[in-house]
Amino acid sequence: MLESIPPIQAWDMVKNGKTLIVDVREPLQFALGHPPGSLNVPYSLRGLNDRLLSVYSPGRPVMVMANETEQALQAASQLQDGSFEVSGVIVGGISAWMAEGLPSQTLPEIKSASVPDTISGGACVVVDVREPIEWEMGYIPGAMLISLGDLMDNLEDIPSEVPVLVIC
Repeated sequence: MLESIPPIQAWDMVKNGKTLIVDVREPLQFALGHPPGSLNVPYSLRGLNDRLLSVYSPGRPVMVMANETEQALQAASQLQDGSFEVSGVIVGGISAWMAEGLPSQTLPEIKSASVPDTISGGACVVVDVREPIEWEMGYIPGAMLISLGDLMDNLEDIPSEVPVLVIC
């Protein structure tokens, strides 16, 4: 049985380095507000474990955040049956997190038409995480191609001194 973890307890565990939050909500929902340091791996009926493995190596336990308890439990079950130790699911998801006044972060969404202006002059870097065949069908000039499956092994190639725009 997976433990249901209140948001305040979850935040204490994150601050103390005991767990990582895996937020399985859709990317737009994640962008609008998420716990600091959490990873967004959108929920699906299969393959969640493999997608998380492409961006995070099992090292410390993970806990799951979702909009609905049932989805959080299903996601946690997938991860538990795969490669990850799951410490539990966050009770009430992001709504409860925000209601407790816990810290959150947002990610701005940039319209594709404004990307050329945004990246001109080296003000940021664009990382395209699609597969090479998708890249060949069209890409943003100046973008770096690092397929999602290769991302973990190539993080050091991404400049850290400027903002990073990620395209999928």
